[in-house]
Amino acid sequence: MRANLLLPLSIRQKIKKNTRAQLKIASLNMRGFGNPLSNNKWNDIHRMIKEERIGVLALQETHLTHDRVCSLRAQYGRRLEIIYSPDPTEPSQRAGVAIVINKDLANIKGISSTVIVPGRALLMQLPWHKDLKLSILAIYAPNNSSDNASFWNDIFNFWNTSQEPRPTIMLGDMNLVEDAIDRFPPHSDDANATMALRDVKSRLNLTDGWRRVYPDYRTFSYHQQQTGSMSRIDRIYIADRLKKSTHDWAITTTGINTDHNLVSMCITDRKSPFIGPGRWAIPPFVIEDKDFKKNIHVLGCKLAEDVKAATLSRTEDRNPQLLFQTFKKEALDLAQEKAKIAGSRLKKRVAKLRKNVRQLSRLTDGATLPSEGTVMEINILNERIAEIEKTRFQRAKLSTAARYRLEGETLSKYWTNVTKEKKPPLRPNGTDSTCVLQQLAGGTVCKGT
Repeated sequence: MRANLLLPLSIRQKIKKNTRAQLKIASLNMRGFGNPLSNNKWNDIHRMIKEERIGVLALQETHLTHDRVCSLRAQYGRRLEIIYSPDPTEPSQRAGVAIVINKDLANIKGISSTVIVPGRALLMQLPWHKDLKLSILAIYAPNNSSDNASFWNDIFNFWNTSQEPRPTIMLGDMNLVEDAIDRFPPHSDDANATMALRDVKSRLNLTDGWRRVYPDYRTFSYHQQQTGSMSRIDRIYIADRLKKSTHDWAITTTGINTDHNLVSMCITDRKSPFIGPGRWAIPPFVIEDKDFKKNIHVLGCKLAEDVKAATLSRTEDRNPQLLFQTFKKEALDLAQEKAKIAGSRLKKRVAKLRKNVRQLSRLTDGATLPSEGTVMEINILNERIAEIEKTRFQRAKLSTAARYRLEGETLSKYWTNVTKEKKPPLRPNGTDSTCVLQQLAGGTVCKGT
């Protein structure tokens, strides 16, 4: 079996779920479960998975127990599938690793998992797309240097004796860097632990994907507030054959209460055809806006009058076709302007701050280390991003809780949508912004061809 590649399903048939040819995979050290009685972190994790459209998320320091997982599955089981491995001695207090699958984007049938090191290493086989299969290894390595080295030796020995497929993706908190450039202040880690990790990489034929894409950048995934030190201990390794199938590598700050950043990338089936960005479509929140509906109705009435007049005295410069074209342009311009105003200002601020962080993270003029001032500026920007994200998450949480309090468990469209089975959205052929505008202006409903 070609265990280090995208594996064909030689025994099973192609999966029936209509999965996408692109899957976003990410990892985050969540630094504990949170307050189990009032404010655990899974509500924020659920929202992040939904907003960022993450298909598979590896989590470390989960502190999950059987009862906690049962509660999470009851609350989020409609959207999320949780596979976990707790710490064998103190599951609610230390360690723990989990893989969360977004049911809206990824297939969950035919999944299998193997615990390699309890609470530290979890292997999952995921039938991904058509006849392709991913082997994902989630890691939470020990912080102690000698334990870290022993951990990697255990991983190495496992594949010397086991028939399990080799992972195509290994991700998580390694608690170790391979090069001094990934720490600030720069220094090398324990030689034995580093060599043990490199032996595992060589044995499994894996490479550091982010460093391959950004060889001249210096970005960190972990910031220790007390000492100010930083490191890129959260990483994603991929099989060499997947290099051309991955893109959008990123290290981003989240609104979750943790001192680690989210590391992520996207993997694509290279056999699938290229699909461009497509035409701009009016966002649903704009279509439901009362002022927008009123303005579209006014434009539609004016169009009807102009078309009637142009029919009686038709010219090359004034006819129903040109009038309708003008109506569509004015309506779409109005929708785009409304979308800009109504769009999240906090998201725009975050995007601008992240752009500044990327610019500061690049090493230029042959430099091997950023200046102390640059590092401090990056830290300040990341702290601002974290504050904004936390504010945004909190507002969304309060809004959701308020609506649930008002409409939950009532005979309402909201409660029906909350409880019904989630299915991938389908858009009939021919349903686009033009059809929406015709409906808002009082025209007929467009039907698929």
